[in-house]
Amino acid sequence: MAGRATNPVSHLFAIHAADEIRSYAGRLTAVVHAVENNWVPAHDDPGVPELLNTLRQFLIGAGLPEDNLFLLCYGLTAPGMQRGIVPPLMVLEENRGGFSARRQREAEAQIRQLRGVLAIGRFFFPQLDSDAQKAIFELADLCNRLPRPSSAEWLPGFRQLNDVQANQLAVEAIRCLDAGEKSLVEFGTRILQRLACFRDAGLTESTCDDLIARKIFWPSSLYRDTSASVARRLVDLRDHGPDRNLLLLALAWTRSEAALRAFQGWTEHAPPWAKSLYVPPQQYLLSAGWCLDEAGNRRDVISLDCFRLTGPSGVSDGNVVCRRSLSEECPSCGGPKGVLFDFTQTNEDLFSGPLAEAPRRILCCLHCSCYGPVFTRYHPDGTADWLSPLEPNEFAYEDGHSREHCYRTLEASPIPPFACAGLDNLDDASALGGIPMWLQDDEFPRCIDCGRFMTFLAQHDNGPLGEEGLYNAFFCVECRVAGVTYQQT
Repeated sequence: MAGRATNPVSHLFAIHAADEIRSYAGRLTAVVHAVENNWVPAHDDPGVPELLNTLRQFLIGAGLPEDNLFLLCYGLTAPGMQRGIVPPLMVLEENRGGFSARRQREAEAQIRQLRGVLAIGRFFFPQLDSDAQKAIFELADLCNRLPRPSSAEWLPGFRQLNDVQANQLAVEAIRCLDAGEKSLVEFGTRILQRLACFRDAGLTESTCDDLIARKIFWPSSLYRDTSASVARRLVDLRDHGPDRNLLLLALAWTRSEAALRAFQGWTEHAPPWAKSLYVPPQQYLLSAGWCLDEAGNRRDVISLDCFRLTGPSGVSDGNVVCRRSLSEECPSCGGPKGVLFDFTQTNEDLFSGPLAEAPRRILCCLHCSCYGPVFTRYHPDGTADWLSPLEPNEFAYEDGHSREHCYRTLEASPIPPFACAGLDNLDDASALGGIPMWLQDDEFPRCIDCGRFMTFLAQHDNGPLGEEGLYNAFFCVECRVAGVTYQQT
């Protein structure tokens, strides 16, 4: 792999491959440990042929037929290893519950994971031993020697690609899709999504056509800002393509005039299939950061200017204060009100376009926003009035539930507005502007006054602080209402 990393395309491909293989390090180490302790039975040990036959039949039923004896024999140890039984095979004895359906699923999961890492390893290292056990040992050793990239270098790495290099990387990713193994398809798709979201330009029409030909419509951000021709193809597929929900999301992400006309038509005259959708057709647009206003015209609910909030830092001068508790009490839970973001010391030049009239201080209750939107009315002087929630929160605040404040540095250089679109695109999704990183479904709140969808302002990722979840801040410029929501996995 080191030999491949001689140009930007090869380097990006290599560091993604290294990261992917290392994600299996724990499982690879477990296999080595089991073999070295003689826990993996031989295929002809007493009682093992019957267990292997049961497992083979289960795997066939699960659509994962497997004949490799080492993988099958190791799969038999999975239920016992998960329970800390030594030797692991003892857990499959009849007096210990036998090889139940649940334990067969556990064995299947381990075999599926090992098949995945072997497929990825052999794709990138053709010289791996053809014997599965030896190849796993080689991959376990490689995990200690492969480069350890930070995802922080992925974003600038993709941004530095010119159009020719981006197309070369897309070709490599498509090659992974055609390998047939699920793990490689997911790997190639992840690279394509970052190509679509980490650069100013989305994927080419040709690459999107390749995705349509392979019936790949998720993640929908793969189709970000693609051509009108691709959008029309997605519209044509709605009645005879794969899952309609995925098609509508992909169409929304084209953010095109063709998509606008299609969703306008479906809003004015609801098609028969609309009854089968999770939400009205026009609400699929929100996933791509736009919606239809009352007149049916396009309205963006995100800013295309995006700036990373890095840190956290212990230095306060000029930085953004985040999650700061106030002395005032929340009327709903009894805990302290707080300021999610204080941008009052931020360069005003970073607040432009849709964010020009946005609030600079976001008042909220960090506790109540975990259970539903919290709304305030903001004023030009930075103060705010509490609007909701006013009803008692059934999950009352308790001492020790507070979150420590921190300082973030707002970087002056913008990043692509869709960089946070993928769930694992960035280790830290904290940003001003752009599109949120949703941990669940997209959740743009409606203004408590006018009922319109609010515009996204900023996001705070708690991960770098060793905590769960993301706080999102929104605003309605017409009503001067701010809202805060929270999501976690």
